Amino acid sequence: MYRNYPKNLKEKTESLKQFILQNKALTAYWIILTGILLYQHSLGWNWDFLVYLMNGEHIFHGGHFMEWLRPPIASVIMGSLQFIFSRPVSGYIYLFTVSMFFLYAVKKFSESEGLDLLVFAVLISTPAFIAFSTREGTEMLSLAFIILFLTDLKRKKSGLWLGLSVFTRWTHTIMAPIVLLQKNTKEILKTGLITSAVSLPWIIYSYSATGDILASPVSFIALNVLLRGESTAPQLIHFAVITVPAILLLSLAIKDSVREKMASLIKENRISWAVMYITGATGLIYFLSDITHLRYLYPVVLPVAFFGTKILEDLETEKLIYGFMAINLVFGFSFATSTGFESSRPYQDASENIECMVESDSWVPLNYAGLKAESPVNSN
Repeated sequence: MYRNYPKNLKEKTESLKQFILQNKALTAYWIILTGILLYQHSLGWNWDFLVYLMNGEHIFHGGHFMEWLRPPIASVIMGSLQFIFSRPVSGYIYLFTVSMFFLYAVKKFSESEGLDLLVFAVLISTPAFIAFSTREGTEMLSLAFIILFLTDLKRKKSGLWLGLSVFTRWTHTIMAPIVLLQKNTKEILKTGLITSAVSLPWIIYSYSATGDILASPVSFIALNVLLRGESTAPQLIHFAVITVPAILLLSLAIKDSVREKMASLIKENRISWAVMYITGATGLIYFLSDITHLRYLYPVVLPVAFFGTKILEDLETEKLIYGFMAINLVFGFSFATSTGFESSRPYQDASENIECMVESDSWVPLNYAGLKAESPVNSN
């Protein structure tokens, strides 16, 4: 076993080298995209991301802060990284790792479905995709798991990817009916068992820490559904914003040849049904949410990219795709750096000057800065 390890490592290194050489444009594009994500993270503090970092610290290192409504996967990864790196550095390593993992998922899915990798990767990474991929911490990772779930839909390990996606974002539980496309009762049951097995470590931890195996999802439902007081109206324009410019390709479906091709694809390909379901399920969550945030539509980039790639597969697309790459990076950078962060300085100053526990609407950044803080009694 030990003799084979260097050989396997050498083979993987050579395989990576070959991938880079054969996909120079995609490699350069994804490096720039990842750089945008890392730069975005350096602009300030994001509430949700801070929570995942502190939850990870609590799980593995005895940190004083824990927000139970959050699903565990992102926090587990960040907490594991904190065995080696500092808490802030762990955040950057997490972002880089998730970005590379997403590219891996896109590659596997493209190979499985016979898609042009460059076209699919560019169409899925819209400016809004770039802006929301890692800002809050879980969108890109959870979608990567969904993509691998679809890639392995005919295999038992699809249950692993589904479980990991659900435990990255609780709302992805709505993706579970896709397993019915396996059309084999035994396989569906096996997939369900594997998905359930993914939950066991968290169930055990949750029970040992709180005495309640459902503390996390119940807290999520209570605070984000039942007790949330504020609300915003849905905006149909959000469906276009999250998918521009890729959504423009679907307008080609007005052509008879393209429309016939799409109809044939939907009829014969179970993945087509799966991505259509993802569109509907994501839209349902968006319309039922009290707060209809644009990023809640994040998974919709997958169906649009899938069908867009299929539409373009028989066309000359090189100039078009390079144009889309430029649009994605330029507008993605602008979108990603425009909002969603606040300065850390006020909270660090408060931590240095206040020695007692406080109640504040900014309890998360205050805790991250080192000052123990709680939500005001009357806040939601």
